[in-house]
Amino acid sequence: MRMLKLVSVLLLISSLSYANPFLGHKTYVKKLRKDCHLSSHKFSYKHTQKQWQDFFDKGLLENEILNICPKLKKEKLETIDINDIFDFVYKYAKDSKNIAF
Repeated sequence: MRMLKLVSVLLLISSLSYANPFLGHKTYVKKLRKDCHLSSHKFSYKHTQKQWQDFFDKGLLENEILNICPKLKKEKLETIDINDIFDFVYKYAKDSKNIAF
């Protein structure tokens, strides 16, 4: 019984440490949308999943966000969790069947 509780707690903690597309959407709406002047759907729809993945893998996701949102200050972008933003744009990319809310 004690082992089961320990495993449950560890699973909960590990699941909280992963990026989250819903948190990424919330972050976009609260911190980026005003400077981007795009709805969350239009923002995520700018690229396909492969393109978003390539930007993320090469460490260029922040640069691409700044290209899409030229009025956004780099300092503001550094205060957000880029992993959550990536999960959001990947889940709602142009070639996904999901529509950002």
